[in-house]
Amino acid sequence: DYGDAGEGLRPVRIDAARNGSFCGQFVVGSDQAIKGLKVTAGELKAAKGAGSIPAENVTVLYALADVAYYGMTRWFDALQDRPRAESPAVKGGGAVQPVLLRVKVPADAPPGDYRGELTVSAAGAATVKVPVELSVADWVVPDPKKYRTYVGIYQSPTTVAAQYKVKMWSEEHWKLLEKSFELLARAGNKMINVPVVDRTQFGNDRGFVTWVKKPGDKYDYDFKVFDRYLDLAVKHCGKLDYVALQIWHAGGWKHRGANQKNTVTVRDEKTGELSRQQVPSFASPEARTFWKPVLAAINERLAKRGMEKALCVGILSDSTAPASV
Repeated sequence: DYGDAGEGLRPVRIDAARNGSFCGQFVVGSDQAIKGLKVTAGELKAAKGAGSIPAENVTVLYALADVAYYGMTRWFDALQDRPRAESPAVKGGGAVQPVLLRVKVPADAPPGDYRGELTVSAAGAATVKVPVELSVADWVVPDPKKYRTYVGIYQSPTTVAAQYKVKMWSEEHWKLLEKSFELLARAGNKMINVPVVDRTQFGNDRGFVTWVKKPGDKYDYDFKVFDRYLDLAVKHCGKLDYVALQIWHAGGWKHRGANQKNTVTVRDEKTGELSRQQVPSFASPEARTFWKPVLAAINERLAKRGMEKALCVGILSDSTAPASV
């Protein structure tokens, strides 16, 4: 949608409260393709008094028109912190670029009205100053960890690697996972899923724990990925209510049997070669012998982080486990 050039530019108005993040939006439009778009935010100064909200508390996000729903090819959905190199003009119209403005209000910000502006520039166009009006209420928003609404969003390392085309568990991948958990922390997330077995419903190829084969058919465990992933979650989300270990393959509408196809990743201590090993049937005595040591080690790791009650086994999806399990 295009603004009416005859109306003139109006301020971005945002109602907010202390210690929360609040958003406003404006749209850049042109009858030609928009190239080289740049939006810079300045500080927001109190209309009365000496208070201010620094520019680094103002985040500029750009909506992407690359997702189509129900055949609507101009539906804007995803957000990113930089604009596309070019927002093309559509057939029979021009180009539009929605810009979202998110303001993180400090917990100690004086309540009242604040004023600021955004500087908008693009190739071949005059620079425009967009006024911003922020009204801060005299109320403090709780930290996300203290939100009353329970939030348990599945974080998917596999999806992150696929989306950004990086190698699983590479340093580049870990940096992207850090960003993912930063976003989850803003929502007050309180749980994670940890696939321990291979190829679960969450898309992982290998589990986050590696069995290390030792002489005499004995095993040790490599927790490097598990520990780093858990620490990253705790760093941003705090102590978790649930750490759901995926050791079972859910069957969708129908449960799978206790003797299901189900493997863990095994590394040979001498050669370093990786392989997949079938776990014992869950209804067998061997299953207890197989799972008890690794689950005890995981529980010990959680206890050291103050989460001794967080361990649970999941997730059954829409089905249930057979009675023999």
